[in-house]
Amino acid sequence: MLSTLTEKRQHAIAIIREHFNSLPNDCFIELSDETIPDKKTLIPNIAGWKSKIEFNQNWIEIIITLTSHFPNRVPRIYLEKPPYLIPHMTPSRDNHICIVDHATVYLDTSKPLKIVLESISIAADIIKKGINKLNNDEFIREFMSYWRLEDCNESWLSLITPNINALEVKCIQFFPPLGKASILVTENEKRGLNWLQNINRKSETVGSGLSTQKNKIIQGLYIPLNKAIYHPFPRNNYELYKLLKENISLNSLSKLNNLLTKSIESRVLIIFSFEDSKNLGQFVFGGIIVSKGRLTNSKKPILNGFRNNKIPAKLQMLSVFGEKNISKAIITRVDNDRLQKRIGNSNMSSLNAKTIAIIGCGSIGSRIAMAFALNGIEKLILIDHDNLEAENIPRHICSMESIGTPKVIALELHIKKRMPHVKILSESRNCIDILSDNPNLLTDSDLVVSATGDKTFNVMLNDLRLPMATLYSWIEINGYASHSIFINPKKGGCFACTLDESMNNIDDCISSPSEIILQQEAGCGSVFLPFGSIASDTAASFSTRLGLLFLMGEISNSEKWIFYGDLQEALKKNLSLSISTSKSFSLSQNKIYRKLTCKICKKET
Repeated sequence: MLSTLTEKRQHAIAIIREHFNSLPNDCFIELSDETIPDKKTLIPNIAGWKSKIEFNQNWIEIIITLTSHFPNRVPRIYLEKPPYLIPHMTPSRDNHICIVDHATVYLDTSKPLKIVLESISIAADIIKKGINKLNNDEFIREFMSYWRLEDCNESWLSLITPNINALEVKCIQFFPPLGKASILVTENEKRGLNWLQNINRKSETVGSGLSTQKNKIIQGLYIPLNKAIYHPFPRNNYELYKLLKENISLNSLSKLNNLLTKSIESRVLIIFSFEDSKNLGQFVFGGIIVSKGRLTNSKKPILNGFRNNKIPAKLQMLSVFGEKNISKAIITRVDNDRLQKRIGNSNMSSLNAKTIAIIGCGSIGSRIAMAFALNGIEKLILIDHDNLEAENIPRHICSMESIGTPKVIALELHIKKRMPHVKILSESRNCIDILSDNPNLLTDSDLVVSATGDKTFNVMLNDLRLPMATLYSWIEINGYASHSIFINPKKGGCFACTLDESMNNIDDCISSPSEIILQQEAGCGSVFLPFGSIASDTAASFSTRLGLLFLMGEISNSEKWIFYGDLQEALKKNLSLSISTSKSFSLSQNKIYRKLTCKICKKET
């Protein structure tokens, strides 16, 4: 295969070389090996040519190169001697012009010449628009690339969501670094410290003794800008203050002046944002470090007529420290609002205030809890009285290192490492005791999930007719059917409406007796239902989806979903089926209505 790919690349390059050589001598001039740019990158250039494009009756010089992945990757185009920075150009890479996102295009590798000619055409259009300043708005799309070009030596994480008002923020220095970041920006100090603790990071401290140590936190300011800022960016305090004064509200300017005047630190941290005018609801963030001397270090007045710690911000920025260079920081937003929008979840306002209680934190319950956390839920209650055992691991989301730990604690730590903003209450108790001692723990929740697989418990929970919506989730042997039953006590049938007179589920897929379905491990004595992690994933995915639909207001009536697995395999194992094998790998969705014979529903009518 490798020789085939190599031969294909060599053949494609030969086609391009033959075409360029057939043109007049000065159209495409092949570069010597030592003059080819980007030869030491992860995907190096291996061939290149100099050429020109016509622009306003003049010629602009460009370089076209082919990479070691051509024709599976587009050529790279470089602009020689640009008059100034233009969108989609990277000065640190010999003015490389970014012409395409590989994730959005298909390249017909059987037509390498077409790929090259179309790439040159796209690059020429970008260059001409850039020189004519017709595409300056596109600077915003690649803001961070240009922001980091000069004097950008820091990387911060931010829990701040875009706001229309300026906010005082805490900048917590932590270790070890997360990627390149060692500062977390947060509006709430306690929230920020908890976030760091959940991912095993510690805040830097000041003070010599244990009793006098304090978290090293720098006061900062978040400022929303009225409009986008473009390259060239401000280089010193004077230029920065002039730009901000013209681009922020009077309220924001007042808070900025107050911070700069009061701060005795040599560095003042500012985080800003502005909205992308072409993609409303999308925000760009950046960080700025204002540099000034420590105002308390000198006994001699820095500015006549003012105490050193009383010099007005305007005078500091425009006069006293005006020529001091600022430095910049790359901001990585780790707030849940941004993370959810990245996965297409636009319902944060309807989800982040919800509380979900999960009863049973085994293979299915643990996945449901994690799935809710990943999809916008920020408050979870975990209930399970068992410890994690070795035999749980092949189908549980927690790892071997958690063996012997209560399942709720192991799961809490696992979720918080991945989504550190989620608030979790863990109850390592039997839920029957909780229902006896503190039923409000469940009734105050927006949704309760029973993932115990215990029919007796589910029937008892249903018989209590508590006011909250409840989701029941379980699996049949080997995942041949995954059941998700959503019950809204205010609309539709109850859990008992899904059972027959013998208390069997009317939708059970496998009708073989329990002594055939259940298995027992040698020498152990415990009985278990065999199914793997894939079946657990399937059951949890459908149950979570059904729960989210309710929480987002898209369904209200009681409803049941059943996903059928490989029913042909069930027959081969001599299991009895209650449905046709044609249902294999299909989802059945039906509303649950009150049965006339249901004793539970009769009590409410």
